Amino acid sequence: MKHLTSPLAGRAWRCLWLSLCGLLPAALLLFLHLDQGLMPAAVVQVTVGLLVTASWLLAVRFLLLDTWGRWFWLVVVVGSGLLLVTVAETGLGFAITLSVLMLSVRRYQPWRHISDRRWAVGFGLGLVALVLLVLVQRLWSVEGESNLGTLGRHLGTWAVWSLFGFWIMSLFHLAINMRLHFLRLRPKLAVSAFLIGVLPLLLMVLLGMMILYTSLGGARAARLNNTLESWRGITAAGGDMSGALFDTTFAWPAGVLTAGSEKFAVPAPPWVPDESPPTERSASVFRFAPDSTRAFH
Repeated sequence: MKHLTSPLAGRAWRCLWLSLCGLLPAALLLFLHLDQGLMPAAVVQVTVGLLVTASWLLAVRFLLLDTWGRWFWLVVVVGSGLLLVTVAETGLGFAITLSVLMLSVRRYQPWRHISDRRWAVGFGLGLVALVLLVLVQRLWSVEGESNLGTLGRHLGTWAVWSLFGFWIMSLFHLAINMRLHFLRLRPKLAVSAFLIGVLPLLLMVLLGMMILYTSLGGARAARLNNTLESWRGITAAGGDMSGALFDTTFAWPAGVLTAGSEKFAVPAPPWVPDESPPTERSASVFRFAPDSTRAFH
Protein backbone atom coordinates (compact mmCIF):
# COMPACT_ATOMS: atom_id res chain seq x y z
CA MET A 1 0.00 0.00 0.00
CA LYS A 2 1.27 3.46 -0.89
CA HIS A 3 2.17 5.95 1.76
CA LEU A 4 0.18 9.01 0.74
CA THR A 5 1.92 11.14 3.35
CA SER A 6 5.47 10.02 2.59
CA PRO A 7 8.12 12.57 3.60
CA LEU A 8 9.68 12.13 0.15
CA ALA A 9 6.47 12.92 -1.76
CA GLY A 10 7.00 16.68 -1.84
CA ARG A 11 10.64 16.49 -2.93
CA ALA A 12 9.90 13.85 -5.58
CA TRP A 13 7.03 15.84 -7.07
CA ARG A 14 9.11 19.04 -7.02
CA CYS A 15 11.96 17.35 -8.91
CA LEU A 16 9.58 16.17 -11.63
CA TRP A 17 8.00 19.58 -12.10
CA LEU A 18 11.31 21.43 -12.18
CA SER A 19 12.74 18.92 -14.63
CA LEU A 20 9.79 19.46 -16.95
CA CYS A 21 9.96 23.25 -16.58
CA GLY A 22 13.60 23.21 -17.68
CA LEU A 23 12.58 21.78 -21.06
CA LEU A 24 10.15 24.60 -21.87
CA PRO A 25 12.70 27.45 -22.27
CA ALA A 26 15.09 25.06 -24.03
CA ALA A 27 12.46 24.27 -26.68
CA LEU A 28 11.64 27.99 -26.98
CA LEU A 29 15.29 28.97 -27.53
CA LEU A 30 15.72 26.32 -30.23
CA PHE A 31 12.56 27.56 -31.94
CA LEU A 32 13.85 31.14 -31.92
CA HIS A 33 17.21 30.07 -33.37
CA LEU A 34 16.31 27.37 -35.90
CA ASP A 35 12.93 28.67 -37.07
CA GLN A 36 13.28 32.43 -36.59
CA GLY A 37 17.06 32.98 -36.68
CA LEU A 38 17.00 35.34 -33.71
CA MET A 39 19.64 33.82 -31.42
CA PRO A 40 23.39 33.24 -31.95
CA ALA A 41 24.37 29.60 -32.31
CA ALA A 42 26.93 29.60 -29.49
CA VAL A 43 24.48 31.16 -27.03
CA VAL A 44 21.78 28.64 -27.94
CA GLN A 45 24.15 25.68 -27.63
CA VAL A 46 25.44 26.68 -24.20
CA THR A 47 22.09 27.81 -22.77
CA VAL A 48 20.03 24.90 -24.06
CA GLY A 49 22.75 22.45 -23.07
CA LEU A 50 22.80 23.74 -19.51
CA LEU A 51 18.98 23.79 -19.24
CA VAL A 52 18.58 20.22 -20.49
CA THR A 53 21.47 19.01 -18.35
CA ALA A 54 19.84 20.60 -15.30
CA SER A 55 16.58 18.82 -16.18
CA TRP A 56 18.41 15.50 -16.39
CA LEU A 57 20.16 16.08 -13.07
CA LEU A 58 16.79 16.81 -11.46
CA ALA A 59 15.51 13.51 -12.86
CA VAL A 60 18.58 11.81 -11.38
CA ARG A 61 17.82 13.51 -8.07
CA PHE A 62 14.32 12.06 -8.28
CA LEU A 63 15.67 8.56 -8.90
CA LEU A 64 18.20 8.76 -6.07
CA LEU A 65 15.55 9.62 -3.49
CA ASP A 66 14.78 5.92 -3.03
CA THR A 67 17.23 3.52 -4.64
CA TRP A 68 19.99 1.04 -3.91
CA GLY A 69 23.63 2.01 -4.42
CA ARG A 70 22.97 5.75 -4.28
CA TRP A 71 26.62 6.73 -4.16
CA PHE A 72 27.51 4.29 -6.94
CA TRP A 73 24.97 5.81 -9.33
CA LEU A 74 26.06 9.29 -8.35
CA VAL A 75 29.62 8.37 -9.37
CA VAL A 76 28.26 6.99 -12.67
CA VAL A 77 26.49 10.26 -13.47
CA VAL A 78 29.52 12.39 -12.56
CA GLY A 79 31.77 10.09 -14.58
CA SER A 80 29.50 10.44 -17.59
CA GLY A 81 29.80 14.21 -17.40
CA LEU A 82 33.58 14.00 -17.13
CA LEU A 83 33.69 11.77 -20.21
CA LEU A 84 31.84 14.42 -22.18
CA VAL A 85 34.23 17.13 -21.01
CA THR A 86 37.42 15.18 -21.72
CA VAL A 87 36.68 12.88 -24.68
CA ALA A 88 33.98 14.90 -26.52
CA GLU A 89 32.09 12.86 -29.16
CA THR A 90 33.64 9.53 -28.17
CA GLY A 91 32.62 10.13 -24.59
CA LEU A 92 29.07 10.96 -25.71
CA GLY A 93 28.43 7.36 -26.72
CA PHE A 94 29.85 6.02 -23.46
CA ALA A 95 27.83 8.55 -21.42
CA ILE A 96 24.55 7.58 -23.10
CA THR A 97 25.38 3.90 -22.58
CA LEU A 98 25.94 4.50 -18.86
CA SER A 99 22.61 6.35 -18.66
CA VAL A 100 20.83 3.41 -20.30
CA LEU A 101 22.47 1.08 -17.79
CA MET A 102 21.39 3.29 -14.92
CA LEU A 103 17.79 3.53 -16.13
CA SER A 104 17.29 -0.13 -16.96
CA VAL A 105 18.28 -1.78 -13.67
CA ARG A 106 15.86 -0.10 -11.27
CA ARG A 107 12.23 -0.33 -10.17
CA TYR A 108 11.53 3.42 -10.02
CA GLN A 109 10.66 3.31 -6.35
CA PRO A 110 10.30 7.12 -5.93
CA TRP A 111 7.00 6.99 -7.81
CA ARG A 112 5.59 4.90 -4.96
CA HIS A 113 5.95 7.86 -2.62
CA ILE A 114 3.53 9.90 -4.75
CA SER A 115 -0.24 9.64 -4.41
CA ASP A 116 -2.42 7.82 -6.96
CA ARG A 117 -3.92 11.07 -8.24
CA ARG A 118 -0.46 12.49 -8.87
CA TRP A 119 0.49 9.26 -10.63
CA ALA A 120 -2.19 10.04 -13.22
CA VAL A 121 -0.97 13.64 -13.50
CA GLY A 122 2.61 12.38 -13.77
CA PHE A 123 1.61 10.14 -16.68
CA GLY A 124 0.30 13.21 -18.51
CA LEU A 125 3.45 15.15 -17.64
CA GLY A 126 5.51 12.33 -19.11
CA LEU A 127 3.66 12.59 -22.43
CA VAL A 128 4.23 16.36 -22.47
CA ALA A 129 7.90 15.81 -21.64
CA LEU A 130 8.31 13.43 -24.59
CA VAL A 131 6.85 16.04 -26.95
CA LEU A 132 9.23 18.68 -25.59
CA LEU A 133 12.18 16.30 -25.90
CA VAL A 134 11.35 15.70 -29.56
CA LEU A 135 11.64 19.46 -30.05
CA VAL A 136 14.77 19.82 -27.94
CA GLN A 137 16.67 17.00 -29.67
CA ARG A 138 17.16 19.42 -32.59
CA LEU A 139 20.03 20.83 -30.54
CA TRP A 140 22.38 18.44 -32.36
CA SER A 141 21.60 20.23 -35.67
CA VAL A 142 22.77 23.60 -34.32
CA GLU A 143 26.14 24.28 -35.91
CA GLY A 144 28.79 26.16 -33.98
CA GLU A 145 32.55 26.61 -34.01
CA SER A 146 33.32 27.56 -30.41
CA ASN A 147 34.61 24.91 -28.02
CA LEU A 148 32.18 26.03 -25.33
CA GLY A 149 29.24 25.72 -27.72
CA THR A 150 30.33 22.25 -28.80
CA LEU A 151 30.58 21.18 -25.16
CA GLY A 152 27.08 22.54 -24.53
CA ARG A 153 25.75 20.61 -27.52
CA HIS A 154 27.32 17.36 -26.28
CA LEU A 155 25.99 17.86 -22.76
CA GLY A 156 22.53 18.67 -24.11
CA THR A 157 22.47 15.64 -26.41
CA TRP A 158 23.50 13.34 -23.53
CA ALA A 159 20.81 14.84 -21.30
CA VAL A 160 18.10 14.67 -24.00
CA TRP A 161 18.57 10.97 -24.70
CA SER A 162 18.90 10.21 -21.00
CA LEU A 163 15.60 12.03 -20.36
CA PHE A 164 14.01 10.08 -23.19
CA GLY A 165 14.93 6.86 -21.41
CA PHE A 166 13.83 8.18 -18.03
CA TRP A 167 10.35 9.21 -19.17
CA ILE A 168 9.76 6.15 -21.35
CA MET A 169 10.65 3.82 -18.50
CA SER A 170 8.61 5.92 -16.05
CA LEU A 171 5.55 5.82 -18.31
CA PHE A 172 5.95 2.06 -18.67
CA HIS A 173 6.05 1.53 -14.90
CA LEU A 174 3.16 3.95 -14.35
CA ALA A 175 1.00 2.25 -16.97
CA ILE A 176 1.59 -1.17 -15.38
CA ASN A 177 1.19 -0.17 -11.73
CA MET A 178 -1.25 2.73 -11.89
CA ARG A 179 -4.49 2.34 -9.93
CA LEU A 180 -7.56 4.38 -10.82
CA HIS A 181 -9.68 3.82 -7.73
CA PHE A 182 -9.85 7.59 -7.11
CA LEU A 183 -11.88 8.00 -10.34
CA ARG A 184 -15.62 7.63 -10.67
CA LEU A 185 -17.12 4.63 -12.43
CA ARG A 186 -17.64 6.13 -15.90
CA PRO A 187 -14.12 7.59 -16.33
CA LYS A 188 -12.68 4.34 -15.05
CA LEU A 189 -14.72 2.37 -17.62
CA ALA A 190 -13.62 4.77 -20.38
CA VAL A 191 -9.95 4.22 -19.54
CA SER A 192 -10.46 0.46 -19.42
CA ALA A 193 -12.27 0.51 -22.78
CA PHE A 194 -9.42 2.47 -24.36
CA LEU A 195 -6.78 0.07 -23.03
CA ILE A 196 -8.76 -3.03 -24.04
CA GLY A 197 -10.33 -1.97 -27.35
CA VAL A 198 -8.49 0.99 -28.87
CA LEU A 199 -4.87 0.50 -27.88
CA PRO A 200 -4.49 -3.04 -29.35
CA LEU A 201 -6.07 -1.81 -32.60
CA LEU A 202 -3.62 1.09 -32.80
CA LEU A 203 -0.72 -1.28 -32.17
CA MET A 204 -1.94 -3.59 -34.95
CA VAL A 205 -2.19 -0.66 -37.39
CA LEU A 206 1.29 0.50 -36.42
CA LEU A 207 2.68 -3.01 -36.87
CA GLY A 208 1.03 -3.27 -40.30
CA MET A 209 2.52 0.05 -41.39
CA MET A 210 5.97 -1.07 -40.25
CA ILE A 211 5.64 -4.36 -42.17
CA LEU A 212 4.49 -2.50 -45.31
CA TYR A 213 7.32 0.02 -45.03
CA THR A 214 9.98 -2.65 -44.59
CA SER A 215 8.52 -4.69 -47.48
CA LEU A 216 8.59 -1.74 -49.87
CA GLY A 217 12.07 -0.82 -48.73
CA GLY A 218 13.23 -4.41 -49.23
CA ALA A 219 11.85 -4.47 -52.78
CA ARG A 220 13.63 -1.24 -53.69
CA ALA A 221 16.83 -2.47 -52.09
CA ALA A 222 16.59 -5.69 -54.14
CA ARG A 223 16.24 -3.71 -57.38
CA LEU A 224 19.22 -1.56 -56.45
CA ASN A 225 21.23 -4.66 -55.62
CA ASN A 226 20.41 -6.13 -59.06
CA THR A 227 21.53 -2.91 -60.74
CA LEU A 228 24.81 -2.85 -58.84
CA GLU A 229 25.32 -6.53 -59.59
CA SER A 230 24.85 -5.91 -63.33
CA TRP A 231 27.40 -3.09 -63.19
CA ARG A 232 29.81 -5.36 -61.36
CA GLY A 233 29.32 -8.02 -64.04
CA ILE A 234 30.01 -5.54 -66.83
CA THR A 235 33.16 -4.35 -65.08
CA ALA A 236 34.30 -7.93 -64.45
CA ALA A 237 33.82 -8.71 -68.17
CA GLY A 238 36.24 -5.93 -69.10
CA GLY A 239 33.82 -3.07 -69.70
CA ASP A 240 34.97 0.45 -68.88
CA MET A 241 32.27 2.33 -66.96
CA SER A 242 34.49 5.07 -65.56
CA GLY A 243 32.65 7.84 -67.40
CA ALA A 244 29.36 6.21 -68.26
CA LEU A 245 27.40 7.90 -65.54
CA PHE A 246 28.39 11.41 -66.58
CA ASP A 247 30.69 12.01 -69.55
CA THR A 248 28.96 9.92 -72.22
CA THR A 249 25.35 9.99 -71.08
CA PHE A 250 24.86 13.20 -69.14
CA ALA A 251 25.47 16.90 -69.67
CA TRP A 252 24.02 19.76 -67.65
CA PRO A 253 21.91 22.03 -69.91
CA ALA A 254 22.85 25.67 -70.20
CA GLY A 255 19.21 26.78 -70.27
CA VAL A 256 15.73 25.48 -69.56
CA LEU A 257 12.72 26.35 -71.69
CA THR A 258 9.82 27.66 -69.64
CA ALA A 259 6.13 27.71 -70.55
CA GLY A 260 6.56 31.10 -72.20
CA SER A 261 9.36 29.92 -74.53
CA GLU A 262 11.90 31.86 -72.46
CA LYS A 263 15.25 30.42 -71.43
CA PHE A 264 16.90 31.05 -68.14
CA ALA A 265 20.18 29.71 -66.76
CA VAL A 266 20.10 27.01 -64.12
CA PRO A 267 23.37 26.55 -62.18
CA ALA A 268 24.70 23.03 -61.97
CA PRO A 269 24.41 21.37 -58.52
CA PRO A 270 27.58 20.48 -56.59
CA TRP A 271 27.43 16.79 -57.49
CA VAL A 272 27.92 17.49 -61.25
CA PRO A 273 31.63 16.98 -62.08
CA ASP A 274 33.71 19.44 -64.03
CA GLU A 275 33.99 16.99 -66.92
CA SER A 276 30.28 17.54 -67.68
CA PRO A 277 30.19 21.01 -69.32
CA PRO A 278 26.93 22.86 -69.97
CA THR A 279 25.46 22.24 -73.40
CA GLU A 280 22.91 24.15 -75.42
CA ARG A 281 19.83 22.06 -76.15
CA SER A 282 16.98 22.58 -78.51
CA ALA A 283 13.41 23.18 -77.49
CA SER A 284 12.42 19.64 -78.47
CA VAL A 285 14.49 18.27 -75.61
CA PHE A 286 12.26 20.04 -73.11
CA ARG A 287 8.92 18.85 -74.48
CA PHE A 288 7.97 16.64 -71.58
CA ALA A 289 5.64 16.70 -68.62
CA PRO A 290 6.40 19.21 -65.84
CA ASP A 291 9.03 18.13 -63.34
CA SER A 292 7.21 16.59 -60.36
CA THR A 293 10.27 16.94 -58.14
CA ARG A 294 10.19 20.75 -58.40
CA ALA A 295 13.95 20.71 -58.97
CA PHE A 296 13.79 23.62 -61.42
CA HIS A 297 11.18 25.73 -59.60
